[in-house]
Amino acid sequence: MVKEFEDRVWEGLIKLEKLLEEETVILGKKINSTLGKGPDLHFYLEVVKQTKCTTLQRIIKLLEDRWFRNLLYASLISWGMHNFYFKNKGPKLKPFEKFSTNLTTPKVLKGLKELVGHSIEEFMAVEETVVEIYSCLEPLDPKKSKTKIVGRSKLLHFLLPNLIMPIDWKYTMPYFHFEATPKNELERFITIHNVLSQFVRKSKYRQKMEELVRIDEKTGGWNQTIPKVIDNLIIYCKKHPEECNCKG
Repeated sequence: MVKEFEDRVWEGLIKLEKLLEEETVILGKKINSTLGKGPDLHFYLEVVKQTKCTTLQRIIKLLEDRWFRNLLYASLISWGMHNFYFKNKGPKLKPFEKFSTNLTTPKVLKGLKELVGHSIEEFMAVEETVVEIYSCLEPLDPKKSKTKIVGRSKLLHFLLPNLIMPIDWKYTMPYFHFEATPKNELERFITIHNVLSQFVRKSKYRQKMEELVRIDEKTGGWNQTIPKVIDNLIIYCKKHPEECNCKG
């Protein structure tokens, strides 16, 4: 089963190469036009401005800062992690104080110290630490959210944007043809990132992905790191399946 899923992830990532054949500036504009410029982008840029090039000492100071924890909390809300409309349906964040307490536990801080500065290419070298911190983070109310992969991956992407790709129900899971369950979600999370790590290292389009990042760093677009470029390509592919030979 793991091998079958790994093959599906490889297949999905290779399909993205068709999009990467396009001229860089045009592709970047298409991605940003598709994803839009709402509050989700505003909060995202504010977060990654703090974490993308941070140091070990800086990440600890950030998590000790109530302002930064508020920024993380608001960013998760803007990324759909708190359903305001249905009391007993959809994800619900923990109350802010419990969310903050979880972020500053010794195990979480230890994991972040070990992972700061690493990129997706190095994922397999730090996989064990990622597993540990993934298992410790608890941003969502466990009574309202049976699976953790979406909330945890988004929070980890905010904290470690060069290492972790955000995963969601609407685009990533359908694209790689899987549903997360409490039993398989960690395995799925790790498999996706292991394959993604290999894909980025081997891809002949690596330079193009880096160029998309350089452009959007200057213009304030969605392509802020390599993992987010891949995520953006998946979203674009699901919204425009005719351009990458996949079902919408």
